[in-house]
Amino acid sequence: MNIKSLGFTKTIAVTTSCILLFGGCAAILEQNAGKIGGTAVGAGVGGVIGKQVGGDTGLAIGALIGGGIGYLIGNEIDKRRENLAKIAKEENIEVVSQNIVENNNQIVSKESNQKIDNKNVIGDSFTVFSNEEQFAINSSSLNKKAEDIFAKISSEYKGSDKKILIIGHTDDSGSSLYNQKLSEDRAKNVGDIFVLNGVKKSNIYYLGAGENNPIANNNLTEGANKNRRVEIVELKDENDIIKYASKTSNPEFFKKVEPKVVTTTKTKTEISKEKTTTSKFTKTIETENIGKIADNDSQGAIEKEKDKIKIVNSSKDIFDFNGRKVIDNNFALKTNFGESIQDSSFSIITKAQANSMTNVYQNCLADKPRAKADVKSLETNKVIYKTIDYKKGLNSVPFVTNLESTLIAINPVAVLENSSSATNFPKASFYKDYKGEKDVKPTLELMTSINTYQGTQGLIYRVFFEESNTQMKCMDIVFDEKNVNNSKGVLYYTKNNQILEKEFEIARIK
Repeated sequence: MNIKSLGFTKTIAVTTSCILLFGGCAAILEQNAGKIGGTAVGAGVGGVIGKQVGGDTGLAIGALIGGGIGYLIGNEIDKRRENLAKIAKEENIEVVSQNIVENNNQIVSKESNQKIDNKNVIGDSFTVFSNEEQFAINSSSLNKKAEDIFAKISSEYKGSDKKILIIGHTDDSGSSLYNQKLSEDRAKNVGDIFVLNGVKKSNIYYLGAGENNPIANNNLTEGANKNRRVEIVELKDENDIIKYASKTSNPEFFKKVEPKVVTTTKTKTEISKEKTTTSKFTKTIETENIGKIADNDSQGAIEKEKDKIKIVNSSKDIFDFNGRKVIDNNFALKTNFGESIQDSSFSIITKAQANSMTNVYQNCLADKPRAKADVKSLETNKVIYKTIDYKKGLNSVPFVTNLESTLIAINPVAVLENSSSATNFPKASFYKDYKGEKDVKPTLELMTSINTYQGTQGLIYRVFFEESNTQMKCMDIVFDEKNVNNSKGVLYYTKNNQILEKEFEIARIK
């Protein structure tokens, strides 16, 4: 695949260097595996390791990840990996070591057996998989053994003059906002251990990625276990820290959410309460504050903005888009999306196993709004900022479509170039029987939450409607990577207590 042909610029890619299954290949790294030399040899060694660990299945996994072992990124990191491998073996823990490579645009996980250009390697990542022996369920506190393990790990970084980012990851069970906060607290606690063991506090950053970057299928118990982890990243400066932390999600491994149709009649009091309830997931950025990411600490500071958006009227079965009944949760716009930029090469669970449990890409009915946060400095506990450009054609502008004489407007749509993340949650306005009138009031106006997923052909811009007493369930839009005015979408809505879908074309208002 020619990445440049897709119009991408400035990428940080991650390639698996070696997986240590409970110390399974620690002995290899103790003999300085980084100097084996060449990805072909590395792949062969990986196959041998995998066979020893897990039979034929282990052989396949080992060959996939082993290719990265042969790549030497420098004596300093090479020596550290040897020492970390010894710690993994001694403490019987599961870890993964990776190279961080700068390429073109989005942050991707490249196949580990691909040849890597030496000049593109800009850093190192080391992941420790969590378990109940490290963090208790629903707790950010490490037990004494876990503290000792991370103390040993942090001692390997105390001589570094580079920036270190600690990232907490969870599975996607339960509340997304809760997962984000829990992972942030865990990352911060690990960062504090690094400071106690001689790493400069001013060089440490932390991020609660929550459920947003799964590396295994959350629909499987073993996959969910792999997604609970702490990642330690070393990069040369703060700008690289921000770029790495902004990686787009891979929708492949998220747990399927069963869509529900509410058929009960609500009282006026219940409806009134729902209309005044603000979402925990909403954040808004002033449009004049172009290119600047706002502090969304717990996303609570944005609630005032939500109060400005009012529901014009309930839409219980007043719209008819002549849609067809939804028969499954398959993602209808897969061709427009292509493949996820965050591919599944860094995965303990094989793709075959994932496909046996769930469809690879689901529509918005089987998804949920996912809370995201920004990187914080451990020294100040404040979000660090960087001005970032918008994606072409998605620079805080309105998009409209006309469905069966109903005009639908999404405004404003703003997506960042580097991370492909939405900088605001727009209004969705519905104008029934629209005939081109000026200054007409919308029949229905809804608050939204947005998920984004970057693909090779387009960007999924997933719109969730937050008013429950409405026909509107959610909307999938895929913005074409080359021309946003060639974009398509699917609206999911209810009528007569059935979920229906209607495809449409959408374009920006110039």
